[in-house]
Amino acid sequence: MSANAVCAQTDCLLQFDANDQVDLATLAETLNTCANSGDDALWYEIMDRGSYRFIYTAPEGAQDRQITGISHVDWASTVPMALGTVFGFRAIGVTDDDMVGQTVEIITHLPDGPDGPRPPQVTTKPIIPGALEAVLFLIGSEQFLIPGEWRIELRHRGRILAAQRFLLSDVARP
Repeated sequence: MSANAVCAQTDCLLQFDANDQVDLATLAETLNTCANSGDDALWYEIMDRGSYRFIYTAPEGAQDRQITGISHVDWASTVPMALGTVFGFRAIGVTDDDMVGQTVEIITHLPDGPDGPRPPQVTTKPIIPGALEAVLFLIGSEQFLIPGEWRIELRHRGRILAAQRFLLSDVARP
């Protein structure tokens, strides 16, 4: 099985194994081929998208509970509007070594409010070539229970490297 992994700058064919996971045996070769197909020094390939859940060191309510990992739940672009919902995408960055130490911005655009556009949520993270980067949003408070279209972007110096749209809905998925 194969599928196109699309980001802002490339359209590369990635191979998937029988379990619908990216075939790691061909991943490096595919990313190198894509890296040599353009002039940009930095780009990201989206590996999965949708809803996620955090993996913790201890059960809920434990005092020293910490996140140890992230598990992909589904590929849906419609996500439930509920506290604790985690959505977004994971991507692998490909770049030259001279980009190490620089940062990318994660910009989350919320749906417009009654008075116009809401300010985006912006965070930064260091560029780590070859690492699987989680570009996620956690609905951690009621102020973010906003139905409508959300857009999450990964940017460097104003250039969109990868982006995904999600519909936050209070209607349960079938």
